[in-house]
Amino acid sequence: MRAMKLVISAALTLAMLLLQSAAALPQEDNAAAWKKLVREDSDETQPVFPIQFIRRLGDDIVTESDGFKIVDPNKPTLEAFAVPNIVSIKLVSEDESKHKTFAFGTNSKGCVIERRDADGWHSITVPPAVSAKRNKWKMLSEGGDLAFIASDECIYLHNGVWSKAKIPKNAVTGEISNTLVLKAGKIYSGFDLGEWGGRISEIDATTGATREIFKDSMYAVRDLKFGPDGKLWFVCGISHMGFETAALYSYDGKLHCHSEVQGMQNSPKNKKQVNWDLGATSFRGMLFAKDGSLLVVTADYGIMKYSNEKWSRLTPNWHLAPVCGIAETKSGLIVLPCWHRGIVFVAPANESYKFILSNSSSH
Repeated sequence: MRAMKLVISAALTLAMLLLQSAAALPQEDNAAAWKKLVREDSDETQPVFPIQFIRRLGDDIVTESDGFKIVDPNKPTLEAFAVPNIVSIKLVSEDESKHKTFAFGTNSKGCVIERRDADGWHSITVPPAVSAKRNKWKMLSEGGDLAFIASDECIYLHNGVWSKAKIPKNAVTGEISNTLVLKAGKIYSGFDLGEWGGRISEIDATTGATREIFKDSMYAVRDLKFGPDGKLWFVCGISHMGFETAALYSYDGKLHCHSEVQGMQNSPKNKKQVNWDLGATSFRGMLFAKDGSLLVVTADYGIMKYSNEKWSRLTPNWHLAPVCGIAETKSGLIVLPCWHRGIVFVAPANESYKFILSNSSSH
């Protein structure tokens, strides 16, 4: 009996270690890494890290700059992301809930669209209009639906049939940056206009009919996603000459503001705040975690968790850093790209960090 208890105890201990290793990183002396990550210099001779936007793609975290690459936090390294039948990948999109991936690129015969289902990759006929303007498109998907969208037109695949629609010029591109999501045949295009604020357009992918559902001169739209509740959620933020703004909204036919703050960085008093107890900051990205909670990454406080109309801080030891997005790995690690600086991996369980910095070295 005693031997059996020892075996059970050892098995439980091993199981706990495996669980911890999947959601935690080793504690390290990160002082040098933080110092390099948050440097404010604008010296163009400094190496520039080619990572700006990231997202989850199946079991991988995929970058969206300088080609598509897999980010593996356990090494950490950057590796080429490959798709059968495509030599040069231009665009990739996935609806994670439906487990379908689309890839667009070229091979020796021309443009190619590949779709990954449960049984592997399959080729899809490329519309001539897509091939003719191969470098102008943004691509997004929902389930088996696929949309190619540019500044003045949308080409949409629904139930196996392609359609083409004109849209108002610059409904998608033409500003500093924008983020897109496809839902039930509608494209939601969020704009970051820098210090001039932001807006969101709703575009019918079949007809091209467009309407504006949000516009605010104080809030640049940084990220938007549909939540488990079926609502469109989006975060906003501006950081300009020491003045910062942040806001969290949802949209279900009507706009709902859940939180906002405006003020000078490091000021003891905010100019405006609603459902926010910390100093001014700017929201930089968001995701819905596996437990259904909303995680928002901020410049000044790192990762904030929003649940039941309340905020909690997951990274109290965060250093000010130029974050520009957020994603979650299969094991529960949080991945934060930092503009022209590198990537930070965060394990919220023990607030530990791993870095890939601009010289590709890890610390």
